[in-house]
Amino acid sequence: MKERCAEFEKSYHRPPTDLEFYILWNAPAQIEKPSKAVRERAERFFNLVAARAAKHKHPSTEGPTFPGLCLLAGIRDNLAE
Repeated sequence: MKERCAEFEKSYHRPPTDLEFYILWNAPAQIEKPSKAVRERAERFFNLVAARAAKHKHPSTEGPTFPGLCLLAGIRDNLAE
């Protein structure tokens, strides 16, 4: 994931959002135009992250979070390693 995120930052000049992070993890070839199924899964991931952040008053929904804070019990950070 570090390599995928680094390539994303090189291409887009910013870190990926939580939604983009999921797409990079699940279907990196679809980052520019994700399929409906990938987009829906990415949106569910984003919503889970946002809900967890709101519950714990975690700042993860304030724009891009990578290199991330501990989200969804550390899933995102663990994937980035």
